[in-house]
Amino acid sequence: MIQFNVPSNFPSTKTYVLDVIENKKYGDFGKYYNLSKEFLKSFTGAKEIILTHSATAALELAFQLIEVKNYTALMPSYTFSSTANAVLKNQGNVDWLDVAENDLCVDVSKYNDSEIKNKMFVPVHYGSSACDMTRIKKNELIIEDAAQSLGVFHNNQHVGTFGKFGALSFHNTKFIHSGFGGALLINDLDYFDKALEIFNRGTNRHMFQDGRVNKYYWTNLGFSGGNSDINFAILYSQLENLQIIIEKRKNIFQQYSEHFADLTNLGVNFQSLKNTSKSNYSSFYLLVRNKEERPMLIKHLQDDGISSQFHYVNLHSSPMGKGIKSNSLLPISESAADKIVRLPIYPDLKDKEVNKIISSVKNFYEMNS
Repeated sequence: MIQFNVPSNFPSTKTYVLDVIENKKYGDFGKYYNLSKEFLKSFTGAKEIILTHSATAALELAFQLIEVKNYTALMPSYTFSSTANAVLKNQGNVDWLDVAENDLCVDVSKYNDSEIKNKMFVPVHYGSSACDMTRIKKNELIIEDAAQSLGVFHNNQHVGTFGKFGALSFHNTKFIHSGFGGALLINDLDYFDKALEIFNRGTNRHMFQDGRVNKYYWTNLGFSGGNSDINFAILYSQLENLQIIIEKRKNIFQQYSEHFADLTNLGVNFQSLKNTSKSNYSSFYLLVRNKEERPMLIKHLQDDGISSQFHYVNLHSSPMGKGIKSNSLLPISESAADKIVRLPIYPDLKDKEVNKIISSVKNFYEMNS
């Protein structure tokens, strides 16, 4: 069976993990935390970074830092629950935006300035692409869900750095992973001290560790956001090989794009990178012709020994989301949720396996065209 995803390891992965174990320094803010943080600051251009145990924690930290009560956060319904949870847990309200069919990122062209003004904008950079930030990057109330998007640039600027905050994920399902992990990109340094206080269970522990105070106190409502340096050792071994990982994924993405180009004549589409000056090629999907076709293609691939997946159930159609009042029409989100099929794309995928996937998909459409 060709697996849908296989997380990468490198020779240095074991070396760095053993280094943590041998030195018995397992906590947060350790050697590999700092190495990973400095790499990410340089690579993304973020002013500061806090590494967390998940992108969920990073998002919740970001929304707690924005001290605006009863605001409305505009976000796609086609996203993971963590994006909305972070708003609702911090006294905000949610309203939905539709996505564009060509990349499943928010279709900014459908929304005028008055709809975005005085509301928080929460773009989700989906898959291998970036949301078009050109019209809205000057809006101060922007928190970017860039969980899938380390290595994705829009107009040569790394996503997650257009607004006040951005969140990255290093979950083992992502293209760069630490087992479990995430990062908060902080683009306004006025928030950094408070962010660390919340992260450190609501205390100014970091000031004590820096020698700025002689003891630390409970200063904010906080939570435990840290992670073991074992996880960051895994992460750093990935970051050192970031360009290798991206190049291998790019090769597979381009093969899929080339071989499936003719499927567009049948009404099958895949992700456009038109808003993306650099991609991480973290995923490749097909939008099949109708919702009845999707289970047929997934079964066809399964029968050929290939694992494929759909993705999100729209939040507005989920049990929790149905309790949120909204007048938004979301035809593309609803269509995409019914039609998406994601294909395997990861560095350990062999050429013969890529060829098998391509042949299986093309055979399906030869039989069903």
